[in-house]
Amino acid sequence: MKSGGLLLLAGLLVLCAQLQPASGMARWGKPGRCPPLSPFVPGKCLHGCNTDYDCRGARKCCSNGCGNECMLPLKGSGLHLSPSLEPARDSTATSRLS
Repeated sequence: MKSGGLLLLAGLLVLCAQLQPASGMARWGKPGRCPPLSPFVPGKCLHGCNTDYDCRGARKCCSNGCGNECMLPLKGSGLHLSPSLEPARDSTATSRLS
C-alpha cells in the first residue's frame, strides 16, 4: 500500500512540474496591448487562441468582439485605464474642501 501512495505522489509531482512553466507564461503574456475593438465591425466568432503564447512571434491573443484571434500589439505596457473607467470628478467634493 505504501508503494502505491508513493507512486501516486511521484506522478503528481511530475504533473505539477510540467504545468508550472505554461501557467506562468500565460499569466504575464507578451509585451504590448491589444488593439481597441471596432464598434462597427463584428469579429469572427472563432477562438483562434487562448493565450498570447498560442500566437506566432510578437502577436498577442486578443478579443475581436466575439472570439479571440492573434493580432499585432500596440506599443506600451498593456496596463492602462480606459477613459470610461477613470474615476469621475465630483465638483461638489472639491467645493466642500475649499
